[in-house]
Amino acid sequence: MVDQKYYYYLKQSSVEIDKLEFEPQHDRIYVPVSDPLLNSDRWHTGWSGPLFGRNPNYYNPSGWGRLSLKTSNMKWEGTGIMYHGLLPESIVPIISQHGCKATYLTPSIKYAAHPRYSRVNMVDGMFVQFVLEVRVPIGKLTAFKGETMQVGNSGLIDDNFPDNNGMEFLWKSDEVISTDDGLVVTGIMMRVLPTDPLLLKESLWWTKWRTDDMLRQGYYIRR
Repeated sequence: MVDQKYYYYLKQSSVEIDKLEFEPQHDRIYVPVSDPLLNSDRWHTGWSGPLFGRNPNYYNPSGWGRLSLKTSNMKWEGTGIMYHGLLPESIVPIISQHGCKATYLTPSIKYAAHPRYSRVNMVDGMFVQFVLEVRVPIGKLTAFKGETMQVGNSGLIDDNFPDNNGMEFLWKSDEVISTDDGLVVTGIMMRVLPTDPLLLKESLWWTKWRTDDMLRQGYYIRR
């Protein structure tokens, strides 16, 4: 089972974990390819480049842990992995299909991690973020050109991608989105950091949308 700290911080961030069904045998922690214990066990999972040439390309979510959720009657063929950043309080309602008729998804966990989407929760001196891992039939996605975080050509959001095009996709349904539409939440991605994620090199683009002070004042939550 994944380090119990993930379940602890999930609960401390106001997520009603007793309302979720987990499959801990499929939990993982993703690490960079430079990690000396790379792929020695599932707590040190990692790879370079796109995995199996999937569409959209699936890259190593290094630095994140995955809490696997129980799924049933999942049709894997023709599906791809996407991400959805969110408030922890929204995790249970979304998984329980108490959602809406449309949702935005991204193939980049770095994009989903922006605090506009994935709020930064401060718990016991640690910085915790949550992103849903979602399986979707690729043919049902509507792509948007570029992104909506005002980065433009001033920098690269995710170095796994050649540019900032294709960072956002829209999933729509005539009714409330459910697994019947083919969208299935397969895991809760988490990262627990001892330092502010805004200070990470991969987060330099965050301040293109708001200043660092505005982000910390409006999108950080002290638990």
